[in-house]
Amino acid sequence: MFCPKCGIENVDNAQFCENCGYKLNSTDTQVTPPSQQASYPDEKKQYSGMVIVGYITAIFLSLVGIIIGAYLYTRDNTEAKKNGRNIIIIGLIVMIIGIGVSGYLILGTDVYATDDISEEGATNIVNMYIDNVKKQFPNEANNFQVGKPQKVKVNGRDQWKVPVIYRGNNAKIIAVIPTQNGYIMVPVRGTRNADGTITISIRLPNGQTLEVITGRNGLGNIKFPGGILFGETDTSTTDTVNTDTDTSTSERQSSDSAYCYICESYNCIHITGYGETADSLDDLY
Repeated sequence: MFCPKCGIENVDNAQFCENCGYKLNSTDTQVTPPSQQASYPDEKKQYSGMVIVGYITAIFLSLVGIIIGAYLYTRDNTEAKKNGRNIIIIGLIVMIIGIGVSGYLILGTDVYATDDISEEGATNIVNMYIDNVKKQFPNEANNFQVGKPQKVKVNGRDQWKVPVIYRGNNAKIIAVIPTQNGYIMVPVRGTRNADGTITISIRLPNGQTLEVITGRNGLGNIKFPGGILFGETDTSTTDTVNTDTDTSTSERQSSDSAYCYICESYNCIHITGYGETADSLDDLY
């Protein structure tokens, strides 16, 4: 046995160390001489390279980091197990955050979506809405002005912001369409129906929403199933907007209530057969 005090080897069952005289007992902790001690690498250094790689990949390549962390966690090394557990946790957190962000971008925003309503379609929808208002208030037909749409973000989604102004003094109309700084918001994307139509909900200047069923891109027939919020349930439709400047005379004269903001008159040479200017209002504002 070895003396626990000086480390000198003594005969087995010796009561005292022959070198230092220390009393020896069988229960004493025996010292292994340096020459017989196993040479083990430092636990902190044994997997240090893999630990560094694991933390980096856990942040930028979470799945790879989790795999490395799992490998380290199964090693017979305290430091490796501890770092492996930490790498797995970091990798899982990063993966969950990545899935959440991806889901929001795909489902909660328009980043990866295609447009259902074009700029021309937004103008067409608003013009049709105003035409319905004019039919209910024919004396106010020349008191409306529609501007050029502008695409804006609202709660992460694209919408067409279409300027609309009423220049009359009818209190019922003013309650919905103001005399200045009025906008009708038309969603760029809607619900695609089985028959090829698109259902959207436009927001009027007073904050009320209105359901609209339209053709693709906002062209074709347009319906307002719930009316136009002036106490009626008009469901009239309009054909596809024709913006071709080479329009026949009979088409130009087909709309009795078409008002031109260029000439400030009705049924002038700028008016198409669909009640709007051939320039699609681009040159007006």
